[in-house]
Amino acid sequence: MLLPLATAVAGTIDGGVQAALYPGGIDVARGFVEGQTFELEYDELSGEYDCYDEVGVRDVNLDIPIEAVSFTLEDDYLDLYIRFGTIRGERMTLYARDADYLDLCAEFETEVYYVELSDGELHARLAASIEGGEVVFSTIGTPTITGDFDSDINNFPDDLVLAFFEDTLLSYMGEGIGAYVPGVLADYVNDSLFGGKYGAYQVAIAPADVKLSRSKLGVGAAGTVSWRGEAACKLPTATARNDGRSPTLDFGDGDDSSLGVGVTEALLNDTFQTLWAEGYFCFGEDYVATLLESMGGFIDPGVGSLTASASLDEAPSVTIEEGGVHVSLPGAAVDVHGQLKGKEVKILSLTADIEGTLDIGVDPDLSAFTMGLRGLSLNFRKFEAEHLVSEDKEAEEHLRDFLENWVTTWAEAQDDDFVLFDSLYRTWGMVLRVDRISYEPGGLRVYASVFEEDAPRVDNVAPSTAVDVTKVDGEAVAQFGGTDDRDGAIAWSYRVDKGPWSDWSVDASAPLGALSAGSHKLEAVARDSWLNVDGSPANVEFDVAALAEEGGGEGCGCGNGAAPSLGVLLAAALAGRTRRAATRTPGATGGSKPSRS
Repeated sequence: MLLPLATAVAGTIDGGVQAALYPGGIDVARGFVEGQTFELEYDELSGEYDCYDEVGVRDVNLDIPIEAVSFTLEDDYLDLYIRFGTIRGERMTLYARDADYLDLCAEFETEVYYVELSDGELHARLAASIEGGEVVFSTIGTPTITGDFDSDINNFPDDLVLAFFEDTLLSYMGEGIGAYVPGVLADYVNDSLFGGKYGAYQVAIAPADVKLSRSKLGVGAAGTVSWRGEAACKLPTATARNDGRSPTLDFGDGDDSSLGVGVTEALLNDTFQTLWAEGYFCFGEDYVATLLESMGGFIDPGVGSLTASASLDEAPSVTIEEGGVHVSLPGAAVDVHGQLKGKEVKILSLTADIEGTLDIGVDPDLSAFTMGLRGLSLNFRKFEAEHLVSEDKEAEEHLRDFLENWVTTWAEAQDDDFVLFDSLYRTWGMVLRVDRISYEPGGLRVYASVFEEDAPRVDNVAPSTAVDVTKVDGEAVAQFGGTDDRDGAIAWSYRVDKGPWSDWSVDASAPLGALSAGSHKLEAVARDSWLNVDGSPANVEFDVAALAEEGGGEGCGCGNGAAPSLGVLLAAALAGRTRRAATRTPGATGGSKPSRS
């Protein structure tokens, strides 16, 4: 899915999605149970004991403070150790019933004023399995719990029953805690490995296998990705196929990462083919605006009202090797039309095969996944051009050569990677931050660290924002500033006159483009690398004429900002169609970046 999902682990784990949770990652689960007080309540516990037909306890209530928890990975199981604070229960009723009046077991019922267990410890071994499409943990055998009992019981007639009373409470404590903590651990594992939302992409992950070893917990899963955006077109011949590899991915020991998540080549191919069948790879005029601008010098001046569309007529495919992700976009079709003397005419109709290699990485300043492009090639299958400046056949060949060089030159000239989506997620009281991405034949791996939300390393304080407008080389330029409680990069997003917010950028200035005469309002907001956004955007009002006088020159004569880059077909397709992804305003919290202007 070009998502932060991952690969996997030990044994025979395989699947389109594979994941590895290392000891350090499992250890994070401690924070969800340490310091908690577990309340154990039963209306009645009873059973046969010694010469009694029934011995029981009513109104069982125990407050069980959990002081410390530790998990130790072993081959095929996980050791769980828990140390308790003082466990206490009050106002219970202990009773014994016996229908045989010939022995010495006299019936009784008495009040338990309190019971305490100090220096309590529990040890359990947990097995991992898949149930209902999720990872679950269950105890192997009976958990053992130890400690020193103290109790105050009114008129207690039988010391033998006291042993039953203590053993029963210990057994049910072990049973209750032995179910509670594994449940918390299971929720944490499922959320940390397969949780998260990805804009307009619907992700369905179904774990199918789980393995425990001393180095990691490994999960193999089937995965599907669909797109919930509006289709630009419908491809009647769309049929998905699976032509990729799905190896068992090697996560190693994870270095200092908490977890590894990855996808196989087969899943990526399935994903791209499914998206293609849903009309994802159809592009409207805004995606080919740069193409129309570039062709202007070749087209007959009498032709106006140019329109264009682009699509992939065949499903894309990917091949993953150690050097990156090789992408093939066969059957890329572009059609350009215009108006000549009141009639619609065809200007250009082409079909080409596009190939290139993607370098998917992580920008720590923006906390975002990025994508670079190299080795781009363009091979025309069909090229028909009409109504050019010259009717000479060479005019068509010149246009063809120009477009081929234009695409490859543009790709080589890209200094900045495309930003795909955020690489930091906050969910279920924890923060997941992606560390790095690596490749192997048939799959890519994403490594991440997991922190409790209030861990010292986690930054939860947003930066402040400052903004001003100056004039630089005849252009109105926004100048950004701000302060943060920690060292690290600050990114800014801005808008003019309540227009759309810009992409996040760590550049401390940005040209504002051509502005009409009169007053304007510039707003800006800062965000740190932990994605904390200033809740109070800064703003400044300025007048173009006054700005020109202050700068000692003419009013702003700059162009309309940065012209859209060649997104045409390749950039938009390979960059994940970020324009169609769900967006947010900078003042909101969460992962997505502001929509593109």
